[in-house]
Amino acid sequence: MREFGKFYIMLISLLCSGCVSTESFLKPESPEWFSYARPETISAYYANRCATYGFRSGTGGMAECIRREAAAARSKNAVFGTITEVRKIASGHNADDDWDF
Repeated sequence: MREFGKFYIMLISLLCSGCVSTESFLKPESPEWFSYARPETISAYYANRCATYGFRSGTGGMAECIRREAAAARSKNAVFGTITEVRKIASGHNADDDWDF
C-alpha cells in the first residue's frame, strides 16, 4: 500500500510540473529569458521597475523607460557574451572543439 501512495505522489508531481511555464525558471534579463519569455512578461517586468522610478503606466515616459531598460540589459548580455568568448580563446578553448566526436 505504501508503494502505491508513492506512485500517486510521483504521478501528481509529474502532472503538476507540466502546469509550470518555462518562463518561471528563467532568470529575468538573462539571454535565455529574452529568447523564451513572452513579450508581455518582459514588458511587465520592466514596467514594474520603471514604476519604481516614478513613471506612470500608459505614458510615453513609461514606454521609453521600458525600452531603455530592456536595451541596457540586452547590451549587458552582449558584452558578457563577448567577454566569455574572449576568455575561451585566451584559455585555448575552441568552442568548435565541443562538437568533435
